[in-house]
Amino acid sequence: MPSPRTLSWVLFAATLVIGAVVYGYLVQEREALRAEFMALEQRRADVVSQEDLLLQERLARDVAEGNARLERDLSQLRDENRELSAMIEQLEAGLAQRLAEAEAAAAAPAPVAVPTPVPESAAPAQEASPEPATPAVSGTWFVNFGSYVQRSIAERWAARLQVDRGTVVIQAATVSGQDLFRVRITGLQSQQQARALAAGLEERYGLGRLWVGRSDAS
Repeated sequence: MPSPRTLSWVLFAATLVIGAVVYGYLVQEREALRAEFMALEQRRADVVSQEDLLLQERLARDVAEGNARLERDLSQLRDENRELSAMIEQLEAGLAQRLAEAEAAAAAPAPVAVPTPVPESAAPAQEASPEPATPAVSGTWFVNFGSYVQRSIAERWAARLQVDRGTVVIQAATVSGQDLFRVRITGLQSQQQARALAAGLEERYGLGRLWVGRSDAS
């Protein structure tokens, strides 16, 4: 029969073997769990990355569609703005033409009454002496492009006009109690020169007959 000491060593050795086996098993289980955990983390990261990628693609599409929509709206607004600007210019030109016609009519001299001719039997015939022609004063002719109730409109038109002769000026005037600002090309040498310039402006801007006049010589 083995001695108690021998039994103690046997039990101790068995305990060591069992402990080694259990420790090895636990180590294997821990490594397996760690590997599984890492695999789960990788799958979760892949899923999150895929969702982020899809979200970014969706956001990029939304931004691109929004930009395209804004660009279409902006282009439409530009077209409408050009149409409105053209309409405003036509209205301004028409108003200026009507005001110019009214001013020209107001500035026209009153008709002179023609005296009744004297019969030859009542008075002797007299030869009419021709009146001396008044020489044209250089640089006194003008073309009235338009008259405006707002100075800002007159200034805008004056800045836009491009003429090869004369000087574009703005002259304040009062007609029938209404303050007006006339845009004129002054300093023209003759009526023919003024009429030629007016014809060019009429054709360029689609206007009716412009007022051509002569300033008082200083």
